[in-house]
Amino acid sequence: MPRRVGGFTLIELLIACSLMAVLAVLSWRGLDSVIQSRNRLNVASDELRSLTLALSQLDEDLLRSWPVRQLKLDEPYLMIAVSGERNAQSIRLIREVNRTGMPTRIQRVVYEVRDGQLARGFSEFATGAGGTGAGGGVGGAVQAMVWQPVLSSVRSISVRGWVDGRGWLDATALSSVTAAAQNLNRSPTPSGTPDPAAAAAAAEAARQAAAALAIVGVELVVERVDGQRFTRLYSVRD
Repeated sequence: MPRRVGGFTLIELLIACSLMAVLAVLSWRGLDSVIQSRNRLNVASDELRSLTLALSQLDEDLLRSWPVRQLKLDEPYLMIAVSGERNAQSIRLIREVNRTGMPTRIQRVVYEVRDGQLARGFSEFATGAGGTGAGGGVGGAVQAMVWQPVLSSVRSISVRGWVDGRGWLDATALSSVTAAAQNLNRSPTPSGTPDPAAAAAAAEAARQAAAALAIVGVELVVERVDGQRFTRLYSVRD
């Protein structure tokens, strides 16, 4: 009898190749799922970081705007503006900038949606002939606004303000409150009064009335293009 040599048959080789192909497909799908999950986590982490930085910057700007009300400028230190056919809302404020070893500066800051992005615009108040007056007040012309995007994929923002004694007010109601507070804040001290104490009391009453109309809190709602909505509450009064 001829000697029989052991080995795999063709059917066994086909079965082995099929099993290896199945294992390779399963391994590839698992690796692809891990890679996609990592990419989604990176995108979500970047968006969360951008959202955190944007909201933190707004928080700092609002807190820095509270001391500016003492300067009695010709425009409010904080206001919510509504413009355009779609009633687009924006936050407009004036803040102080304090840096170590440098004099305190005043900046105008605007937050609004521009081309699908929440942008922050800022400009320095000009000093000199048109800026700081003889009495030390700040005002006059400002430099050109510099815009920087702080959050992408934003459809719109909605803002409300908290006024003590009146609760939450929308942008339309806040405009009248802001104008009334600014008129009281700019009201001159009564002159020609024979009693200086009465004049000082009247000026103090006007200041207290203006302070009672100040915006001390802000609610910001950010709507993304994918339908997500983020709500953040801020305290303006330090």
